[in-house]
Amino acid sequence: MSDAFDDVVSYFKKEYGKSCMVEKEERRVTTAVSGQLQPYVIVCSVVHDIFRLGVLGELKIPKNKMVQACVLANMINAISFSFFYIASIASESEELIVETTCVVKGCKLSREAIGLTLGTACGEADRFYPAFQKLIWGDVSPEEAFDSIKIKTEE
Repeated sequence: MSDAFDDVVSYFKKEYGKSCMVEKEERRVTTAVSGQLQPYVIVCSVVHDIFRLGVLGELKIPKNKMVQACVLANMINAISFSFFYIASIASESEELIVETTCVVKGCKLSREAIGLTLGTACGEADRFYPAFQKLIWGDVSPEEAFDSIKIKTEE
């Protein structure tokens, strides 16, 4: 019986072919995709029955903006309407990551579920990265950067 990691490998190999890197010991698959605004690196893993998909863009947070970036990430996470997508900052690389995590014990991940998760994560990255760019390059406050995010509300 295959596990969720086999499903992930199958999906990425079919969709991205030789451009994806499979690290079996780490149970991780890495590839590059094109977002609407920029290219992203996708890191997907299944370890101890936890499925994790991270989207990394080409945005490092400067040390002098780290506190403001964390405030902005918390503000975004508080209003995120997506299925458990969070913005976080990798401590070792200081890169912004949009990621999702879910338990997959005994589950089979369908191609549709993996594709939807990947597409939604990239969409959230496209939605939130510009606010971080404004914070870093535009020298605005976290509140001003947050106000620039298009928030869809139901009427």
